[in-house]
Amino acid sequence: MTNPIANVTIAANGNTRQVQNLGSTNIGGFQADVAYRVDSHVSFSGAYVFDIAKVHESKADAAGNDLTGKYLAEVPKHRASFQVTFTHPRYVTVSFESEFVGHQFDDDLNIAAIFPTIPDRREVGLPAYGVANVTASRAVSRNVDVFFGVQNLFDTVSYVGTNPTTMGTPRLVNGGVRLRVGR
Repeated sequence: MTNPIANVTIAANGNTRQVQNLGSTNIGGFQADVAYRVDSHVSFSGAYVFDIAKVHESKADAAGNDLTGKYLAEVPKHRASFQVTFTHPRYVTVSFESEFVGHQFDDDLNIAAIFPTIPDRREVGLPAYGVANVTASRAVSRNVDVFFGVQNLFDTVSYVGTNPTTMGTPRLVNGGVRLRVGR
């Protein structure tokens, strides 16, 4: 990719960033998806993404920082998900999903300090995390469904930023009515 835009550190303290064009980046990897239907009611699916996303070419800034060879911020090497779904058209559709996001850097220099606000942190960057979600829905009529869901079912603490320290979504419970208009 040529001239991608990134948040680039412009102050020695690492707290000041500016949106700038990088010279070029290389992003390589692979994705695998699999799905299996056991019968008319139960299905399984899974996905895995492996990414190596690095700055291929950049110019050194006034402070001498050269981003060449650094990992792109907020691009984990490993991501995976798994889902199992039970569907019975007359009664309910229930789905359980788990997601895993691997270690990633949250700064362009790949050197963000180890912040004391992230307990048990052993490496630079954002620690890996996994979350589980569950959803259920039922058709009330041809054009009306009711649904209920819980995201981050086990209220897993995840960190999505360190400047400032930002935590991911806690357990989130939702529900509602879905209307289909038209055919």
